[in-house]
Amino acid sequence: MRDPMQERTMHGKDGAAPACSPTWTDYTDLLDSLNAIVWEGDPHTFQFTFVSRAAERLLGYPVDQWLKEPTFWCDHIHPDDRDWAVSFCANATMEGRDHVFEYRMLAADGRVVWLRDVVSVVTENGRPVKLRGIMVDITEEKLAQERFTRAFRNAPTATIITTFEEGRIVEVNDRFERLSEFTRDELIGRTVIELGLWVNLDDRARLLAQVSQHGLVRNFETLLRTKSGKVCVVSASVTTIELEGKPCLLANLLDITERKQMEQALRESEEAFRMLFEANPLGIGLYRPDGTFLRCNAALQKLLGYSAEELKTVDPTHPDDRAEGAQLFREVAEGRRDGYCRQKRYIRKDGRVIWANLTAAAVHDAKGDVRYIVLIAEDVTDRKHAEEALQKRLRQQAAVAELGQWALATTDLDALLQKASELAAQVLDAEFCEVMELTPDGTTLRLRAGVGWREGTVGTVTVPVGTGSPAGYTALLREPVIVADMNQEKRFHVPPLLRAHGVVSGVTVPIHAKEQLLGVLGVYSARRQPFTRDDIYCLQAIAHVLGAAIYRLRIEDALRRARDELEERVRERTAALERTNLRLREINAELASFARTVAHDLRAPLRAMQGFAAALMEDYADRLDSVGREYAQRIVAAAQRMDRLIQDLLTYSQLSRAEILLQPVPLDTVVDEVIQQLRETLRERNAQVQVDHPLPTVLGHPTTLLQVLANLVHNAVKFVADGVTPQVRVRAEEHGNWVRVWVEDNGIGIAPEHQERIFGVFERLHSADAYPGTGIGLAIVRKGVERMGGRVGVVSQVNKGSRFWFELRKA
Repeated sequence: MRDPMQERTMHGKDGAAPACSPTWTDYTDLLDSLNAIVWEGDPHTFQFTFVSRAAERLLGYPVDQWLKEPTFWCDHIHPDDRDWAVSFCANATMEGRDHVFEYRMLAADGRVVWLRDVVSVVTENGRPVKLRGIMVDITEEKLAQERFTRAFRNAPTATIITTFEEGRIVEVNDRFERLSEFTRDELIGRTVIELGLWVNLDDRARLLAQVSQHGLVRNFETLLRTKSGKVCVVSASVTTIELEGKPCLLANLLDITERKQMEQALRESEEAFRMLFEANPLGIGLYRPDGTFLRCNAALQKLLGYSAEELKTVDPTHPDDRAEGAQLFREVAEGRRDGYCRQKRYIRKDGRVIWANLTAAAVHDAKGDVRYIVLIAEDVTDRKHAEEALQKRLRQQAAVAELGQWALATTDLDALLQKASELAAQVLDAEFCEVMELTPDGTTLRLRAGVGWREGTVGTVTVPVGTGSPAGYTALLREPVIVADMNQEKRFHVPPLLRAHGVVSGVTVPIHAKEQLLGVLGVYSARRQPFTRDDIYCLQAIAHVLGAAIYRLRIEDALRRARDELEERVRERTAALERTNLRLREINAELASFARTVAHDLRAPLRAMQGFAAALMEDYADRLDSVGREYAQRIVAAAQRMDRLIQDLLTYSQLSRAEILLQPVPLDTVVDEVIQQLRETLRERNAQVQVDHPLPTVLGHPTTLLQVLANLVHNAVKFVADGVTPQVRVRAEEHGNWVRVWVEDNGIGIAPEHQERIFGVFERLHSADAYPGTGIGLAIVRKGVERMGGRVGVVSQVNKGSRFWFELRKA
């Protein structure tokens, strides 16, 4: 016997293939003799309408039982798989998707049988009308996969089918009977409106409009009235179906995993069997016992990339798999086995190698002789590659973890670098590995450790940072560099070391820590090797471990060297700080004395000036003309301004030097005291002050906080355009552990470029004649808030008022 994918029957001398067109009986024998269950069923209820005799052989239940029991499939699915399997198939069917899934069924003798169910959804007008599939026994394969998580069970749903327009009920399931409290006989043939199931008929009209527009509506919430009058809320998923040429609605309420099982006992004609073969998503081929290719479906042609005509003369089997495949095929053809399942490789027409799960089954004639052999191929290339990639990643992760433990425990850097070289070469299947250390001047890389290099190379070879080598180029770019073929490389030169060892491919990554380049790690191969993104990630992980270890060891060495120096510096600086503190105390005493002198010696002449000017105006006013009286008034005003200036300077100086002890301060009390203190000014300017009580309690210094708020409120009243009534608002807001206090006004505003400047000493934006003041008020505000551990700021626009704020910690 010959493998049907390898050998073809001999043609007659006219080149024509033997005339052998399968008949109805042939198809029947084919389907009944497969070592797989060929079936057909209803897309809405999942009741079987046809199963092949293999169903009885594989699971032990008579074919009649499969067909007569409406819920046979659901009932005999393993309890742990039942809900998710039904739900998965239902969703895929509703979406019109062919699908493949694996689950367990309970055989008649109590065995648990794993099945791979390959399902084809037959649609009409975009709606599912029929399911066709093949169940393949994969129990032996699944015995090795018991680690996969078992699905949890889902609750069933109530299902109802009605005509589209009038809502006449065609069918319901048991769950709907229990939900609605009507019996099936009371429901079938009557409309949902006459039964009063819809609480809100506008909802029904809206649902019909959405279904007409989209064809499928999910999670539609509405109210359902039961027979007893109870109203319940249901979530409905609704789609349109066609029954006997009439449009209908299929609705799932609450849980979509169980639906009302609808009766459909239609048998398919010969064309149905043909469609089961042609439309199957798995590749299927028919062969004679001598290996002659008869026919295949479109899925097999798509899988292999060859047409059916080409497959008569082309064997796409991978050479390494041909001998085993031919032997197994001969055993089936000779009747020594009913069939087999195996994984094998094919070479597609485009040259790509693919993996397939191949299932073979013999079809016998009435005498029991093998008439046909059916091969079913499922593409598992992606799964195979994913498994291989996963195993490789696991090996790489284990190597990185092992190296990480080494790095944490060792203080021998050379041993660690050598260990890293060996692990990197091993997990990346490379012959060479190098750890290049960056010299202190940052211009040269030295081969510090490695594997695969000739004796005497490690420790002596150096390359410059730049385009003279892959490692130098990596250090220059500070990013990974992949080389597919050194002979075609244009980005950099290939150094003598790599040429002498016949290196063809390689990948290099930088070793760094804290954004500091420490060196380069690279692996190379003497063969053309396509390094993947996972390979780069693995090499980068090893480089990160090395970078962290090198950085740690250098830091530890630096700490040891600096320890003695630090202790000496601490002693020296402690003595210096003691001398400085003594001098600062002396300076503070001198400043305090100076402040007292300013308060007395400067203010005494000012008071004399004020007194004499006032006496001059009072005693000699009749001898002075208007100019003289104006000069005298200016002397008085200037003396008053100078006195306020001295007072503000003293306040500012005291804020800088005075010891401030923070304590809980109620803002309500402070604000009330400020308003009382400024009552004459507020009355003179007819100012309106709004306080948003209650205000929180903050950590502050009562006197300093009173000074801050008084200055802000006074400024808010003062800096207002002529003819405008001052309006001030004081409020507070909490942000976590902080309280922000706002003092808002309707004044002249401050341009953005001046909003920082105004908090400096003697900073004024307007003349003293326009807006009298010393220019120190806001400097006192900032200094006071900062001494209390807070901060201050302003939000303002010219002619749109100002909003000054300061923040203090919440008490």
